[in-house]
Amino acid sequence: DGQRKSDELASLRAASTRLTTDRLTQAADVRRLRESREVWEKRAAELEEVCAERAAQLERATGEAEALSSRIRQLDLESAACRAELRAEREALRMLRAEHASLQS
Repeated sequence: DGQRKSDELASLRAASTRLTTDRLTQAADVRRLRESREVWEKRAAELEEVCAERAAQLERATGEAEALSSRIRQLDLESAACRAELRAEREALRMLRAEHASLQS
């Protein structure tokens, strides 16, 4: 009976040691997972900040592009008006030359 109790006690001690080892292993796993999660959360926050900054840059660039496009349209209109004025001036000059030539003859 004493041997059986001794065997049970040894078995309980071994089980207790296994449980303690398992708990320590689990605690280390939890600690590593928590540290890993913190690293990923920090990285996610950094990426969110970068994305927000790039979105702001895109917004500014879009505004600048729209302003440039508007300026190009305005310059196109001014250029067309200048070309029309130049054609009218050339026509007037042609008519003056023709009139001058007819007066010379």
